[in-house]
Amino acid sequence: MRLVGKGGIEAISRLMGFLLVCMGVQFIINGVLEIISTYHA
Repeated sequence: MRLVGKGGIEAISRLMGFLLVCMGVQFIINGVLEIISTYHA
């Protein structure tokens, strides 16, 4: 981990967290759209 340094590790951690939040939001959106299409049809 000496290669990227403390700042690099922090940046990577923030990026991973952001990607995780984006994936969670996408799962929620997909679920809501699926529920809407199921009950609407």
